[in-house]
Amino acid sequence: MKFKQKEGFFGNVECVSSKYSISRRGEIHTKVIDIPSPFNGRFRIDDVLEQSRHILMEFNQIYDSYYMGINKIEFYDENNDNVPYKNTCVDGEDVDHDNIKAAMPANGWWATCGEEHSLVFDFGKMVKIKEVYVWCANGASTPRIISITDAKSKTEQPKDEDPFCKSAYFQLAGNAGTDPEKNTFRKTPGPAKLLITLDDIVGILNANPPQSGFESFLSTDGKNLFVFYAKGAKTRALNYYFGEEPEAAVKLARSISLKTGVAIDDVAKRSMTLEELRAVRAIIVSKCVKKKWKSSEDRQLRPEDVNMYDFNFNLVKPITKKKHESLKELFDSGDSSPTYYVSHWFGGSVLDLINSCESHAMMHDLDASEAKYWVYAFANRHLDVGSDIVSDPSQSSFNRAMELAKGVLLIVDPKFDVVTRIWVNYELHRAVHSRLPIDVAIFNEGAIKMIVNQDLPNETTYQKRRREQQFPCDAMCDKFFQLQLHQGKASLENDKIRILNVMVENKANLDSKSIV
Repeated sequence: MKFKQKEGFFGNVECVSSKYSISRRGEIHTKVIDIPSPFNGRFRIDDVLEQSRHILMEFNQIYDSYYMGINKIEFYDENNDNVPYKNTCVDGEDVDHDNIKAAMPANGWWATCGEEHSLVFDFGKMVKIKEVYVWCANGASTPRIISITDAKSKTEQPKDEDPFCKSAYFQLAGNAGTDPEKNTFRKTPGPAKLLITLDDIVGILNANPPQSGFESFLSTDGKNLFVFYAKGAKTRALNYYFGEEPEAAVKLARSISLKTGVAIDDVAKRSMTLEELRAVRAIIVSKCVKKKWKSSEDRQLRPEDVNMYDFNFNLVKPITKKKHESLKELFDSGDSSPTYYVSHWFGGSVLDLINSCESHAMMHDLDASEAKYWVYAFANRHLDVGSDIVSDPSQSSFNRAMELAKGVLLIVDPKFDVVTRIWVNYELHRAVHSRLPIDVAIFNEGAIKMIVNQDLPNETTYQKRRREQQFPCDAMCDKFFQLQLHQGKASLENDKIRILNVMVENKANLDSKSIV
């Protein structure tokens, strides 16, 4: 059954990165990996490195030997194909095959004295390397640290140079080519009347650098939005606002018209594909400032500020008011049983949620069409908090969608407010009783940090331990240990009472307030 929708559901969704000619080039990225001894495995680098013709690998420190030994190095692209290469430089010297010979591919192994060495690899064309395979058979001569850079050489930033400067920015909203130096800005957070200049912004960011490495500032008139980034953090910022394929996301958002949309009777099968989530991100980035979206406190929003309450109020409710479709049903993909059920709270950033799903799919090696995430706000037709809640919470769409999923993805906000939400705790309660694996993601220090319940593809036990050490477990656990469920928060008090009664198996008296 096709919906006859009004023309232009989302209006003109702009490709913001194209409008402002934002280039992903001009920045060099390095991923540093410490490896166990001996080592034989792959590690992922496409979460940090960009497409490049060259890769520089630097090897430092040795476990217990006077020489370093490496048996094999291989590179794999996004299709998991082995990428051929030439080793063109060894320890800063060009390979001429007479005085300087190529180290790789090795004839048995490459053994060389000293604790610091480097190799440059040339692929002959621009390529996005997904994973690097390294084999060091001799434990004593295995290097401890490997640094991988998407360039032939690495440019170091002077130690006394500030990370933020007036030229390190890109524009997200306003007239293209607007000079930020000719604008005044609002301090975020801060009083609306407190105005600051470009010099003030750079001073503020250098004095108190944001953990993410970037921050956006809205002009006083609310029309222009600029993102200022620290040196080396441009790509991180671009990925946060656009992902790696912004044109495809915008194309999908623009494709929704009078003739698109598929009714899905079973709310549990209204999960979003990764492409659809990316289209939502493109819509938020394109329209948030241009349409001057407001929060419930009447504050103008930046894209990263938009939570589910804001998104529903400013976009979803107005365009679905007459037909009561869900956001999912505006797309043409039809029934989508969830791969993962997303547990989150409505006050969390929508961009954080989408980026978490994107990183989660990448880490589990799921392609965009295979990864499907069930998000209540996108699945519910009425799009009012509580509108799909039946008297028995265990019979709600939440529960039925979870039964179809292979696991739960918990999205944690930076302040860990999600821990206090009664619906989230009920979802986790159901997941544990159903023996569903639970993965946890948080946007922290400019990247998605994650702990997962099952082994990830091509991840060794050592790499798993290193990844989990980056997750702020202590802070999250402190919040959970302080939790008292009867003091949990819900948008509707009846939900809280019924959920608590269900959790203690008091279904005969779901509305009994004695539980609190």
